[in-house]
Amino acid sequence: MRHPDFVAIKRLIPPRRLLGAVGWTPLTERSGEARGPCPIHSKGNKRSRVFAVSDRAWYCHKCKTGGDSIDLAAILYNLAARDAAIRLCEIVGLELPTVDHATLFP
Repeated sequence: MRHPDFVAIKRLIPPRRLLGAVGWTPLTERSGEARGPCPIHSKGNKRSRVFAVSDRAWYCHKCKTGGDSIDLAAILYNLAARDAAIRLCEIVGLELPTVDHATLFP
């Protein structure tokens, strides 16, 4: 049985790529970190800078939560990690990388 390859998905789809696909725009960028409104809770406040994203991770200082691109997709779309990984690949138009079940649990 084949399963989403979470390691490959996280490597191929950084949080910034997901955020760009859903229309998030940073207000500031400095030293490899972008800041702007939190796509989880700041639907109305477009000037907020509580949400920070770098190459491989994101963090919201108001929500006190963060993670990788799969974590963000799971929260944005209220999905389990497996379904979030699949949705994430669909959003950015990437064929789902998979791994064989036997290699996960030999």
